[in-house]
Amino acid sequence: IINGKIMDDYIERFLAAGEKKRTVYLLSDAELYRVTLRVTAKEEVTVNGKTREAYKIAIDPDIGLFSPVKIFITKNYGWYSCEPPYEWLKFKGLESSLDSPVVEMTPLEAHR
Repeated sequence: IINGKIMDDYIERFLAAGEKKRTVYLLSDAELYRVTLRVTAKEEVTVNGKTREAYKIAIDPDIGLFSPVKIFITKNYGWYSCEPPYEWLKFKGLESSLDSPVVEMTPLEAHR
């Protein structure tokens, strides 16, 4: 079980171990969600004026493969640098819960 405060550390360890997919339980707003973390691509992202190569990671709630609701849920993605220590670079998706607004977040300070 992880929460939003330790998710970045968890994903950094996930990438350091060379993993491409893992299912975990995410605790958010007193709700427990089963989510799959999956590396979907390697992309260049520009954050704070610096372009870096990053892993794009889907953060996908497991609500049933054939659930019609899943079609309407906004996809959540995190981008992490391709080199150790696999720093968080960007997030785009739901702010907190399934009915929250879509946000895009980046760090306030430029990484390396």
